[in-house]
Amino acid sequence: MSDKTNKEKEYVTLSEYAAAAEAGSTTSSKNKNGNNRKKLIIIAAASLAVLILITVLIFVFGKKPAPKPKPAPKPTPAPTATPAPTPTPEAVNIPIDFATLQWQYPDAYAWIHIPDTNVSYPVFQHPTDNTYYLERNMDGSVGYPGCIYTENFNTKTFEDPNTILYGHNMKDGTMFKHLHKFKDLEFFNSHRTMYIYTPTQILEYRIFAAYVTDSRHLLFSYDYSNPNVYTEYLNEIMMKKGNIDKGMNLNSANKIITMQTCTGNDDTRYLVQAVLSDVKGEPDIIIPDSLVTTGSAVSQ
Repeated sequence: MSDKTNKEKEYVTLSEYAAAAEAGSTTSSKNKNGNNRKKLIIIAAASLAVLILITVLIFVFGKKPAPKPKPAPKPTPAPTATPAPTPTPEAVNIPIDFATLQWQYPDAYAWIHIPDTNVSYPVFQHPTDNTYYLERNMDGSVGYPGCIYTENFNTKTFEDPNTILYGHNMKDGTMFKHLHKFKDLEFFNSHRTMYIYTPTQILEYRIFAAYVTDSRHLLFSYDYSNPNVYTEYLNEIMMKKGNIDKGMNLNSANKIITMQTCTGNDDTRYLVQAVLSDVKGEPDIIIPDSLVTTGSAVSQ
């Protein structure tokens, strides 16, 4: 009984051991399998991470940059004409102190000068009374010799076709007395140049005619603004009896001055006429190219 019980116990024990051993073997095998799965998962995850990293690196560093767009070609500018340089005004030394002159005599606006004569005077123009300076002196006193003056029918710029300057024929040789020296042909031909000074200009004139004419008012008798009338008047001068330079090429574009004085006869006047030939200073006055002459006057 005892032996059988012991054998049963032993059998149970062995059975239990075998079962336990089998169970342990199964558990160990399960553990090993679980560890292998974990390793595989880790390796797979690592491989996937490496693959993703490689893909990202290839995308970032292996991608070629998009080419920059080429700039649109600039339009070729159309050629433009180079503007002519603006001429620098010539420096002019005006020999008259106009600031002082006009402070003392506000109606004085120019100065006339004929070399080798006594004609070197200011030129006046009264704004409203055209006979004011006929018998008034520079200081405004009434009497002779009066002044050299123009009427307000003329501008003060000497750009009119014909600017008339008046002055008395004084016995003492003043004012326009010395205009009569141009009756002498030799003196005429050797004194062809005269000057008008303004505050900003030196106007050079060439004397071309000196003669006696009637006492008509020249500014009322001709419409100088009409080129045909003015040209006809210039042609008439060339037919006058006196000292005339017929070689002058005068036309309606020329600017002339007429210096007028008395003859001792109320019905006549003595005229000396000159054409503008050069301008120094500003503003400029256009002078026709046709004015070319070195000839001498002839008495007729």
